[in-house]
Amino acid sequence: MRQPSARERARPILVKFHNFSFRNKIWFSKSQLKRTGITVFEFLTKQRHDVFMAAQDKFGVTSSWTKEGTAYVLGSDGKRHRVYCRRQLIEIDKHTVETVPVQTAARPNTASVAPKLKRAAARK
Repeated sequence: MRQPSARERARPILVKFHNFSFRNKIWFSKSQLKRTGITVFEFLTKQRHDVFMAAQDKFGVTSSWTKEGTAYVLGSDGKRHRVYCRRQLIEIDKHTVETVPVQTAARPNTASVAPKLKRAAARK
């Protein structure tokens, strides 16, 4: 099956809600639209969109999201970080990668690294 050209694809629809609770109801139900070809996302300013795209490139799609116009990332330390500029992405990466391996109780002689740290190391 061939991919539709840019002219054949449906254009995005911008929706502005006047009722915040109705907006949240739709926003939190968007997971039901998986595999339907319909996506719901926030309309961001150019600067915030660029920061969010950089966050997705650096931390991955599953570790970055937006909420009410603000970009967030999940650092390799497991903490959520609010991001306003690209410089913060570099700082988050510097501070979260420098962690100490954890000793396991079952095997005291072997150190295990948290799964998130392994994924962060694999991205580099």
